[in-house]
Amino acid sequence: MKRMATLFFVYVIGIALAYGGSRVSGPELVDLPEKIQLKISADNEVELKDVHSLPGGTVGFDDAYVSAVVFEDGIKNCSIFIYSSGGLYGAYDGAPCEFVSAAEIDRDGAGAVPDVYYKVNVFSLSLGAVVSDVVAFYYDAGTRKFCESKLLAAWKINGKKGIRPKLVDGICGAVD
Repeated sequence: MKRMATLFFVYVIGIALAYGGSRVSGPELVDLPEKIQLKISADNEVELKDVHSLPGGTVGFDDAYVSAVVFEDGIKNCSIFIYSSGGLYGAYDGAPCEFVSAAEIDRDGAGAVPDVYYKVNVFSLSLGAVVSDVVAFYYDAGTRKFCESKLLAAWKINGKKGIRPKLVDGICGAVD
């Protein structure tokens, strides 16, 4: 009887460890990998020392990254890059512009993977003033990339009212 109880106990513990250890983690704040810093520097024709990652501004998941970067310049600026599968895409850039805070990982959305938001203050030419804006990203499991979505940003700005928008406007990299 003791042997049977011991086998059952080992079986239950084994199952618990197997399922507990297989939990899929979501996006998390990471340091900007050097290979991406080098690619940003080369693609933007600036020296590596002039590329500054926003503290708490890089989110990584499944070897895909979305990263907030400030270039050394006389004018405050902000850029956001998407990196996956060796490809780099400049999803956002503005000047004069500044990041209000670090990346926000929002686990409240209906997506399987949390959304990522960046709040910026950017100069609007049409208004002639600095305005607050939100740049939003979701993770597309099919392409294994972060995608920028204006619909998701508008939903966030408007207080996430009602049903989450259908994300049909996602830009996940260079548009050919």
